[in-house]
Amino acid sequence: MGNAAIPMNHDTDVANLFEQMKKFDNSVLMTKTMDGMDHMHGRPMQIAAIDDGCAWFFTAIESNKVREAQTDSEGYLVCQEKRRQLVVRGVISMTKDRARVDKYWTKQLEAWFPDGKDDPSVCLMKLEPREGEYWDTTGTKGVTYLFETAKALVTGAKPKLDDRDMHGKVTV
Repeated sequence: MGNAAIPMNHDTDVANLFEQMKKFDNSVLMTKTMDGMDHMHGRPMQIAAIDDGCAWFFTAIESNKVREAQTDSEGYLVCQEKRRQLVVRGVISMTKDRARVDKYWTKQLEAWFPDGKDDPSVCLMKLEPREGEYWDTTGTKGVTYLFETAKALVTGAKPKLDDRDMHGKVTV
C-alpha cells in the first residue's frame, strides 16, 4: 500500500473510525499490568456496545482489568476478522450507571453474573478513543486489493492501491 499524503477531513475520519468499531462484536481489551514493568495485558472481551463514540464492556468491579485500568487508565482495543482490523488507543473508566447497565444488558451475561444485572459486582468499562487505525479490505475494496496484488505478482510491480479506501488513521 502506498504512503502518499491523503487529505483528511477530521469529522469524517472520526465518524469512519466509529463506524468501523461498530462492525466488531468481540475484541481484545488491553490494559497496563501493575507489575511496574510497563507490560500490557490483553484478554478477549465481548463488546456490549459502541455508543457515544465509546466502546462499552461488562465486567466485575473486583476484576484485575478494573484494578489495572484504575492504576493506569490508558488502554487498547484490538479487533480482527479475516479482512478487517482495528486498533484503538484510549482512556478506560468504569461506571455502574444503572441506565447504561439496563440499556446494554443481555441474558447471556447471566453466565458471568448469576444474580443478573442487580449483581453488586456488575460494572461497565468504557474505552473512550483518543486515536485509532483501521484496515478494511471487504467488498469492492477487497476485490481491488486482490486484483492489484495478483497483478503485482505477475508483473513484479508494486500494487497500486488507494489507501483512503482501505485504511484510516485518526486522532479523536
